[in-house]
Amino acid sequence: MSTLLNRLILAAFVLVGPSMIPLALGQTAPTYPSASPSTPLRGRVVDSQGRFLAGATLLWEGSSRGTSTNNQGEFVLERPLGAQKLLVRYVGYQPLRMEIPLGAGSISVRTPFGTGSCNCSPRS
Repeated sequence: MSTLLNRLILAAFVLVGPSMIPLALGQTAPTYPSASPSTPLRGRVVDSQGRFLAGATLLWEGSSRGTSTNNQGEFVLERPLGAQKLLVRYVGYQPLRMEIPLGAGSISVRTPFGTGSCNCSPRS
């Protein structure tokens, strides 16, 4: 009888897969934090005059996940879990660091980059 029970338990374990933990009668399953899929962040990057910035790069701080803008300054960027700080870079200027709320799905980035009033210093 014991051998038959062991085989049934092993068969159930194999059918369910190794990610499932066999539980004793009355025991509850452990809970794990769910990794919900990230929502892509969409947006457009423009300069201080409202002109599209093609080729601006965006990178989540502390990760290697980034992208660059197209000819219309548009981008789509996947957010790593928990990431909130976004670095926006454009050739010749200091990076712009932005705090992006966790629920944000789209943003418009008006940078100080470009001619006119600029509160960032150009790189030398």
